[in-house]
Amino acid sequence: MTRRILSLSTLFALLILAGCAGAPKELPMDPSAAEAPVVFEVPEIMCVVQGKGISFAPDLHVDVFHFEGRWFWNIRGQWYWSRTYLGMLYGLEEKHVPGAVRSFSRDYRITLPECRETTFEEWSREFTPR
Repeated sequence: MTRRILSLSTLFALLILAGCAGAPKELPMDPSAAEAPVVFEVPEIMCVVQGKGISFAPDLHVDVFHFEGRWFWNIRGQWYWSRTYLGMLYGLEEKHVPGAVRSFSRDYRITLPECRETTFEEWSREFTPR
């Protein structure tokens, strides 16, 4: 009887170890994790707002602005900034977002301000420091 208990115990331990080594553990679901991930895509077009020193990408599914050498992102209502377009995003309280960026209304894509459209590549050559 003792031998059988040891065998079952050993088998049970091996099954547990095999499970740990193979499939990843189930993690508790974070409600915010159910949202779609942010996918960075390089915009085809950039709009340069005349006289404001601000540019934006009109065709992306998130709000992306360039102002005074920094990028500002509004993703699902949360603001971020970065030094480069594909750079690390840092959280930013809305009160620290420049007024020129905050002044864009929610429907700015429909009521586009007067701007000059250019390709992202042309915009990069003209507006990013070398």
